Amino acid sequence: MKNTKKAQIFAQPFIIIFALIVAVLILAFGFKSVLDIQQKARYAELLTAQSEIKEVARAYYTLGEGSERIIELRVPKSISCFCFLDKDQANPNNVDAYCNEENPDRLNEKMKLDGGEYQLYVTPSNSYSITKFAIISQLKPNNQNLLCVEIKNSRFKAKITSKGTHVEISKI
Repeated sequence: MKNTKKAQIFAQPFIIIFALIVAVLILAFGFKSVLDIQQKARYAELLTAQSEIKEVARAYYTLGEGSERIIELRVPKSISCFCFLDKDQANPNNVDAYCNEENPDRLNEKMKLDGGEYQLYVTPSNSYSITKFAIISQLKPNNQNLLCVEIKNSRFKAKITSKGTHVEISKI
């Protein structure tokens, strides 16, 4: 049998408690890190979709009038709608067209304040830190100054058509 002194016996529970506290802190930090990485991955997915829309719009602007393509993109589940604003008419008037989960007045005010600088608005606007993007100035919603395309099953689906002087995006 080992010879242990009284002080060593009293120190053992403190060492065990300290080790448990350190283990809990490591687990909490790891869990938070995993959640942060998942959030960044979803944001990267949104940026990829925005980039793809920009690339397709640029490509179809240079093609002949009437050229069209259906684009289908995967987007994060937290996104309910992509709203496209005509840059030349930066004062949206069809507030009813907004997606259900967004406050129309707040989104309308945001679009007016931006003064036509951005063409793509993601709703709900509190889903990410940046939810408005510039695409290309020649991108216009079909026959209106604002077009909101609802995201279904984490998929964005729309049609891009070259009109010669601009590229038109429309619902399918």
